[in-house]
Amino acid sequence: MTLKELIRKAVEELVRQGKEEFTTEDIYREVKKLEPERKRESVLAALSGLVVGHKHHFYKREDQFLEKVRRGVYRLYDEARDKKRKDEAEKLITWTVITLTGRGFSNEEIAEMLERKAKRLRGEYLTNM
Repeated sequence: MTLKELIRKAVEELVRQGKEEFTTEDIYREVKKLEPERKRESVLAALSGLVVGHKHHFYKREDQFLEKVRRGVYRLYDEARDKKRKDEAEKLITWTVITLTGRGFSNEEIAEMLERKAKRLRGEYLTNM
C-alpha cells in the first residue's frame, strides 16, 4: 500500500471515529495500526504533500485531500467550505475598496494598504515601509 493510500485510510478511520480535525500524531497512530513498519518521518513527509495547494515534487493536486488547520492539525479538504471562505473574503475586500475610495484614497494607496495587510497576514516581513 502506498503512503498516500495509508494516510487516506488512516484519515477515513479518524473520521469514522467522529473526528473532524486530527493531529499528525493521530494520523501516524492509525498508519502504524495498518503497517507497523512505516517510519514516522516518511508518513510526516507524505502528509505535508497531501495538503491541498501545497507544491510537492511527487503529489499532484488530484492526490491532495487534506487541509491544514494550523500547525500539526489537519482536516479533510472541503471544496464548498473553501469556496465559501473565498467568497466571503472577496466581499470583504470589495467592501473595503469601496469604503476607502469613498474616503478619498487613490487606487494605488488602496492597493498598497491591501498588499501590506496581506503580507502581514502571511507573516512576511516588510522591509520597505
